[in-house]
Amino acid sequence: MKNKLLMLSIPLVFVSGAAIMGCKTERNLIINPITTYTKIDSAGNALVNQDIAFNADDASASESNFDRWTCLEDDTTGLIWEVKTNDSGLRHASHAFSWYDQNPATNGGEHGIGDTGAWLSTDWQLAENRSAEPATGTDNCFDIARCDTEKYVADVNAVGLCGATDWRLPSKDEIATLVFSEADGTTGLYADLSYFYDMHWINDGNAEYWTSTASVDTSRANRLVFQVGDFFEGPKYVEHYIRLVRGSAKQ
Repeated sequence: MKNKLLMLSIPLVFVSGAAIMGCKTERNLIINPITTYTKIDSAGNALVNQDIAFNADDASASESNFDRWTCLEDDTTGLIWEVKTNDSGLRHASHAFSWYDQNPATNGGEHGIGDTGAWLSTDWQLAENRSAEPATGTDNCFDIARCDTEKYVADVNAVGLCGATDWRLPSKDEIATLVFSEADGTTGLYADLSYFYDMHWINDGNAEYWTSTASVDTSRANRLVFQVGDFFEGPKYVEHYIRLVRGSAKQ
């Protein structure tokens, strides 16, 4: 298995970043010891057989055959990750969301867009004197009445994904543990698709995932771009994918 990028008490090795939409940051290549994941079913139990590969055939795959899983626990960090679906439900891999956090302690000073799929998604633009910004909203999620990160976290916790109700948007340090130092040979993504096969199902190949970490520029937040294995800042009104996490990283 390939080595991973990790931001947990390991010295940084800096290499050149890549140009992409948004404010570029320097790429931090941090090599993590080889790790594996424990595959978890929808009830929160480890699959009895952990050795069967992911089955891409939706018609024949199932957790009872041990070739599908709903969550993954990182055996190195202890973090537990959501795995997306390829159906029409709440957690489809290609659903995308604006960044929204009403908590002033964590939103960096600006709560972003509570998306309603309309031009003025909330009163945020008028209140912040940003009515000219192109925040059209998105209907690209299960509940098109509101496609934002805060609403999605609440919805996933309401259904008790993998038997848990404490899911959250990951921080930069947390989601960085999913990045590999080598790109996948098929997709070019810096990710282990043998576990996170759901990244094959995103619509456009632009695997950009929001983090909970707000930027110094209060209108922006950090996202991880798996095409380059790097972080970039972007406007909170733009839609990106999200992958939820729970638990605390091992020290």
